Amino acid sequence: MKLNINISEEILDYGILKITLQPIVENSILHGILCKESKVGTIEILGYQIDNDIIIVVKDDGIGMSEDSLSKIIRGEIISQKGNFFGLKNIHERIELHFGIGYGLSFKSNLGIGTAVKIRIVMEKLRVTTDSNSSKAYFKLKNLSTGVLLFQI
Repeated sequence: MKLNINISEEILDYGILKITLQPIVENSILHGILCKESKVGTIEILGYQIDNDIIIVVKDDGIGMSEDSLSKIIRGEIISQKGNFFGLKNIHERIELHFGIGYGLSFKSNLGIGTAVKIRIVMEKLRVTTDSNSSKAYFKLKNLSTGVLLFQI
């Protein structure tokens, strides 16, 4: 498995809510790449600025999914053998609650080609917090650009 990370320098001093990227990347691995016959694939994480927003895109070349499956995932209705996709719905709702309507996750998938998840958040400076359980705890994008990404699969 290959991981490519390309984060624009202009957003490195900003952050993303914690527990946002990890479930998305895990889903790319578990439900996309590891479902391929070869079990080989690439995940690409892109980060850039549009106006006053930060866009993070997580793309994989996994098995992709149909429009129907994608709609059910967005509504939190799909349960798979490896768990469920409620995490994606929860991430979207948490981002929307924190930043407002128009922010959160959007999806694009092509069956047999792969899936892309776009995260849109407001560009705001990191706030230091000592409460790791706070919904306002941030993961610094600079850490992502240097390859600091931990997963338990």
